[in-house]
Amino acid sequence: MKTSILTTVACLLMLVNFAQSTFPNLYYIGEVNGKTVVMLDNKIIPGTIQIDTSIQLLANGIVVWGNKTSTILRPGDCIDDSGIVYSERKETDFIGNPRALNHIHMLPEVTISGAAKADNSELGNYKNYMEKLYKNIELNDYYITLIKEKLWTKTRKEATKYRRKINSLERENMELKIDFDIFMHYGVFEDWPLFRVEKNEDLKLLVQDIAALKSELL
Repeated sequence: MKTSILTTVACLLMLVNFAQSTFPNLYYIGEVNGKTVVMLDNKIIPGTIQIDTSIQLLANGIVVWGNKTSTILRPGDCIDDSGIVYSERKETDFIGNPRALNHIHMLPEVTISGAAKADNSELGNYKNYMEKLYKNIELNDYYITLIKEKLWTKTRKEATKYRRKINSLERENMELKIDFDIFMHYGVFEDWPLFRVEKNEDLKLLVQDIAALKSELL
């Protein structure tokens, strides 16, 4: 059991702040006595889990998608109840499995080119920043969802005047998420301070706009 818990620390650290809101069920793959197991809340799940109407998670960590293709998850991988896979493994591990790549979200790692030349302190600064940015993007998604749900309680006329604004904020946060993923996989390490300056400004404006709309509606 100890081994299983240790192999999932990175995944849990990234998602713990959202476990109750964004990810009500986060299944993680562990290893006990050399056997792959699926765990939820530190408890082994012995049988097949129906992730949604079309996705199944088998007790040995194999995901069966709606089109009957499958993905083998390994100790340290996680999958939420939306069918999103989180992994610290290299994305190339999933090549040849388009369904998995459509659902994968690699956890922040220093995998960008040039990183090997940096000292440990700078790598730590980079990783801490990227983890923080990831969490802020997810938090934006959470607040945007709350606002959209609130609009359903408004009359059509009231909701219409807010709809364009919330759609714009959702697009901006998606663009921020795309920028994050692109830099994670294809960025040059020496450029990350500039990336940080640019994304901090984008994030600051986006958070301000979301907060203003949230205070008005929630």
